[in-house]
Amino acid sequence: MGLAHHKNSLLEQENQGLRESLGIKKKRQKHGRTMDLVQEGEHNGGAVLWSPRKFREAGERQLQREQAEEQEKLHKADMKKLKANNALYKKKIAEEKRVAKEMAKEEREKEKEKRAQEQAQKKQQKEEEKQAAEAREITQPSQITQATTSKKQAPKRKRVERCTGGASGVNSEEAPPKVTRTGRNITIPKKFR
Repeated sequence: MGLAHHKNSLLEQENQGLRESLGIKKKRQKHGRTMDLVQEGEHNGGAVLWSPRKFREAGERQLQREQAEEQEKLHKADMKKLKANNALYKKKIAEEKRVAKEMAKEEREKEKEKRAQEQAQKKQQKEEEKQAAEAREITQPSQITQATTSKKQAPKRKRVERCTGGASGVNSEEAPPKVTRTGRNITIPKKFR
């Protein structure tokens, strides 16, 4: 019984070792692509034997294809990086514009406040001058009334013109008719004379 037990344990160890070696081999194996030995336009109906030259050409085609794919990947990565940089640049420009706009707005607000203060000062100064003038008028009322009474003017007399007789009642001496720039005479209607 002991002999069977030892044989069994040896077999298990051997199996485990074989499994590990298979796992290592599987890891090492690369699943490559099948070679494209048939070129476009070549169609053979029966069995085909491939020469070493055909294998070489197929390998070169596959290498070129892989290089083109790699270049395409690099190109896409570059384009992605460029787009990211462009977006970052646009963001930076937008931020600078926003900051400049805010600064201009603050500047305008400061100017507005300054003008409002100046206008308030001017208004206050005018009010003070007006109050000072009113105060002077109140303190000197007797001088003002004396000046106005001393300069009393005689009432104006109206001039009365005489009519030289005539049924119509219109002056016989009318002013000569007015002339426009073009030389036409202007006749004023009777109701405005």
